[in-house]
Amino acid sequence: MAHTSPLPLAGRYAVITGGTQGLGETTARLFAERGAAGLVICGRDFARGENVAREISGMGCPTEFVRADLADVNACRAVIAAAEDSFGALHALV
Repeated sequence: MAHTSPLPLAGRYAVITGGTQGLGETTARLFAERGAAGLVICGRDFARGENVAREISGMGCPTEFVRADLADVNACRAVIAAAEDSFGALHALV
């Protein structure tokens, strides 16, 4: 029988792309609800991203927003670097 935890993402850090709206935002909130230890969300809308990050952080899951257009490889690198700098680890990329 598989072990099931009420918080299956406890202790895990993740990057959620497009985490400022729609499916990405919903995914980020779900990760927080399921116990993620921290998130980096990224998107292009600074004001929206900062607001979503603040709301999710208020749920008890430290969340950082990185403004990024992932069509730019350097922006992709910056998002991953932000996760590593903030949390020292990265377990999931969505």
